[in-house]
Amino acid sequence: MKLRRFSKGLFAACLVAAAFPPSTSAESERDGNEDSQSKREAAAAFRAEAFRAADKDADGYLSAAEFAELPALMAALRRQRAFERLDADGDGQLMQEELASAAKRREAEAFRAADKDADGHLSAAEFAELPSVMAALRRQCAFERLDADGDGQLMQKELD
Repeated sequence: MKLRRFSKGLFAACLVAAAFPPSTSAESERDGNEDSQSKREAAAAFRAEAFRAADKDADGYLSAAEFAELPALMAALRRQRAFERLDADGDGQLMQEELASAAKRREAEAFRAADKDADGHLSAAEFAELPSVMAALRRQCAFERLDADGDGQLMQKELD
């Protein structure tokens, strides 16, 4: 019973986290500057889209009232982008299979990260570390989303 509840919780966490897949360090090394450049471009495009959405009167400036709405608009844009990443067939609707597929990818990533000796099995000790492995993956994902220039460091302007 405990394992079933843990599995359901793991599945739910995977569904949410699958919308923001972190890149692995191997991918980052392989993609190098090209990956950093694409992250910078994506972050700049996101900020521009959020600014345009907030600038209701299209005057090129944000009033205090428009600025107050900016966090909610950015959250809505992030949710929309997460939805689009999960919507594998692009039909504007999420099917159970799409969610399950995203969850399986995330579970596989968590399994690989928890399998410290890479033997394809989780020992009791490795399994016990699975929640902290999942938390680390979520933290890495959040860090990568905030690291707009992709340099592996957060600057104050990236957090503003």
